[in-house]
Amino acid sequence: MVVKRMIVSLLLACMLVATASAATAAESASPGNTAPLTSPPPVEVQPFSVWDPNHVYLDTGWSVASDNGNHVFKVDVTTVASTTVSQIGAKLYIEKWTGSTWALVGSVINLQTTNRDDYVGSHSQVVLGGYYYRARTIHWIQQGAVYEEGQIVGGSVYVN
Repeated sequence: MVVKRMIVSLLLACMLVATASAATAAESASPGNTAPLTSPPPVEVQPFSVWDPNHVYLDTGWSVASDNGNHVFKVDVTTVASTTVSQIGAKLYIEKWTGSTWALVGSVINLQTTNRDDYVGSHSQVVLGGYYYRARTIHWIQQGAVYEEGQIVGGSVYVN
């Protein structure tokens, strides 16, 4: 199981780095982009995660954020358990870079399902153009009295 988690984590890291690189390339190559209204956020190791390897049920989770055009910020979310659990999901925090800090946009979005071993879903939100956004997700499971969670902080996405 540990090897499976390591392989999934490596694949996720590669996927997120490739997505971030493609988004940055598309942003700089697209004609007609407006100038960002803030300086870019600092470069951080991405994805940043806080995950307990000793979880009994919560196996892994990830999220991928993108600019869907027309000021729509979209986040695809996946949470995976090692077996069927009574509740599984993620809390999604959409954050905007103010030029000095990350600020929550709107309220926390709760995404969940019941009696499954995974949650796969997405959330789209209209945001102000000209800013950098990121998704911070807390992936969680509830099985009886056991609650487990892990956090993923994704890289920034410029929304034109």
